[in-house]
Amino acid sequence: MYNEDYLCPVCGSHLIPAHGGLYCEDCGNIFEPWECANTLKTLDEDHREQKAVDCFYGLED
Repeated sequence: MYNEDYLCPVCGSHLIPAHGGLYCEDCGNIFEPWECANTLKTLDEDHREQKAVDCFYGLED
């Protein structure tokens, strides 16, 4: 269920499974899996999708 490719939403470091969630060794926070992007590719895809939505609604910079 857990993947070592989950990224911390605070600092972007890789997370490890711990305490029923995902633990960031760099900033010391614990997150639920749904709070974290599972890869940098996902973050990039989300960014492109948001740009397309913004363009559709005329909110593009």
